[in-house]
Amino acid sequence: MTGLQKICRLYGGLIASDGKSRVRYSWDYASERAVKKADMPLGSAAHAASEKAKWEALRKQWEK
Repeated sequence: MTGLQKICRLYGGLIASDGKSRVRYSWDYASERAVKKADMPLGSAAHAASEKAKWEALRKQWEK
């Protein structure tokens, strides 16, 4: 797992900047990888699947 993926997984996302442009990355809980936020907009099927996977994992932790 790369550094970008570790940070995204820990914090849920990050913003990378080179001074001129900014790219936002989010953690995709369904596929367990970092993706550009533009590739997973709110309301898309990919976003819904990621949110479902995130909350199912949290629910499993709470049930212990």
